[in-house]
Amino acid sequence: MLPFVFFLDIKHTLIYNNVALKFLWYNYPWYGDNMKIVKIDFQITSLDSNNHFQTTGEYKNNRIKFLDPEGNMNYIIFQNNIVEYYKKGTIDMKYKFDLKQQTIGYYKAYGQQFDFTITTKHIEHNQDYLKIYYELYQNNTIVNKTNIQIEYTTLKEE
Repeated sequence: MLPFVFFLDIKHTLIYNNVALKFLWYNYPWYGDNMKIVKIDFQITSLDSNNHFQTTGEYKNNRIKFLDPEGNMNYIIFQNNIVEYYKKGTIDMKYKFDLKQQTIGYYKAYGQQFDFTITTKHIEHNQDYLKIYYELYQNNTIVNKTNIQIEYTTLKEE
């Protein structure tokens, strides 16, 4: 007879042959970090604009997720020495910041898409803040220089 396996709650209990086995999945590295509710202080300064706001978001598995005042969902993903920044909503954006090489990104709003070459000049990241300085190019012409600064503090850990 084959064993009967049923997950009651993947986080804590496995039913195996009608016997409940308790597991602490979150102690294993593949399960990931606990989610944290974080307070975010976001500032982006470029040649033609300065935007600053505070909001609440989520931090889990090296990813910050938050809504901006316009209702766009923002994602910041940390991978080794690379930072990815996505925005989804009325504005779609994908930027990848890498100090070792130029990357390609895009900005899409109101049906128009603009593709950029991104030259990352500076990345500074620790447990509670991120600073990025980068330049955007189109056809080898610089179109913008931008600073992003994000400070985040844990409000609650789940």
